Amino acid sequence: MNIERKLKDLIKNKGKNFAKNNELLLSLNPSSKEYAEESKKRKKFLQELKNISRLFSNEKDWCVIKIKDFPKGHSDLDILINPNKLKTFQKILAKEGYKVLKNYGDVDFNFNKGDENFTTDIQLGDYHTSLMHTNYVGWENILKKSKRKNLEGIKFLYLSNEDDFMIFCVHSIFSNDTTKNFAGNSTFNLSDIHHLSKISNEKNFDWNYVLEVSKKYGWEKAAYYSIIICSRVFPNNALSKGKKIFRKELSKRSAEKINNKIPNELSFPHKIPLSVLMRFCLTKTIKDKSLRTFFGYSKWLIYNKFAVLLKKLILGK
Repeated sequence: MNIERKLKDLIKNKGKNFAKNNELLLSLNPSSKEYAEESKKRKKFLQELKNISRLFSNEKDWCVIKIKDFPKGHSDLDILINPNKLKTFQKILAKEGYKVLKNYGDVDFNFNKGDENFTTDIQLGDYHTSLMHTNYVGWENILKKSKRKNLEGIKFLYLSNEDDFMIFCVHSIFSNDTTKNFAGNSTFNLSDIHHLSKISNEKNFDWNYVLEVSKKYGWEKAAYYSIIICSRVFPNNALSKGKKIFRKELSKRSAEKINNKIPNELSFPHKIPLSVLMRFCLTKTIKDKSLRTFFGYSKWLIYNKFAVLLKKLILGK
């Protein structure tokens, strides 16, 4: 399949903002302003990855998480470590000039080195889904399955394909939401789906391991939802296999509900009553006395809120 052609077909009738929101202009329009901005962020990200890999080269019990091969600019670098070695890693970072910017409940630390717009995030012990505090799988299992990865000449420890798949699924569905009822603003975008499709199609991808983890934490619906979306956009034999495996674990009613609610082509409802949008945004704008607030809330409503409601409807939570 020609991925670039597939992406172009998907965004053909959705407009520039849809493409920008899904990070596609980076690969489809090299002359755009967005491409230049993302490329600048990508360069900073790669430099940070190279530096951290050098600093931790003599250490074990760590790996990088949440990197897309899709050429986008990440806003931070996420690393999972053995919680028993936090002091060791802190000393290495402190010696290099890093400082703790924020920490969340002693499980997630943000380090930076003079640039608060880019952080290196250290996560301890179990990978958890942020505000939901839902543990994923113990660090022993993740680090044991980690492997060497080479990204643009930079070598580092990274997740197995199966753990990579699960963490992206869980993060996309749960992590950025503000409550357990999906009331936040997280959603899948096409670069997520492209990444999930690609890694699940790698040789010897172990769906049984993904199923085992999903059953342990009650994520069968979430994983199946991710598989269905991926297969609707970037179908392959591996995803078909995963769909069959997970379908057997779900009730017929749950599987049919997810299948019927997700459109054949990935799409999010962008149209809402103008009166509702104006009333909501104007209220916030008058309070803050800022046009930036108006446009900010407009974008949030249009591109995220209704996608989350759709996701909530599909997953039945």
